[in-house]
Amino acid sequence: MAPISPAERRLGLEYINIAEHGVKEHLGRRLSDDLALVLFDKRKSGETIAALWSLRDCRALTSETLKFGLGMLWDWDWRAEQVEMAFERLAPEPYQAVAP
Repeated sequence: MAPISPAERRLGLEYINIAEHGVKEHLGRRLSDDLALVLFDKRKSGETIAALWSLRDCRALTSETLKFGLGMLWDWDWRAEQVEMAFERLAPEPYQAVAP
């Protein structure tokens, strides 16, 4: 399924299956065959977890919590910028964006 909002497209998000067996898709950005940056919605707390995820080991290698719900990524605003910055911090060095 393709991203539906301008912010999701600008962040380069796609639905990534993180399950070892079956299907458990989350919005994220694939870095390689084994690594992805994935977003998890913590609905009860109204927060989002951004994680560097090993697709081979089916686990988070590192993560950070963002203080807003994932359902709020509809426009390019401060929330999308926070996701972009979290992805930059979480990505291993070879995958980090190069500043112009």
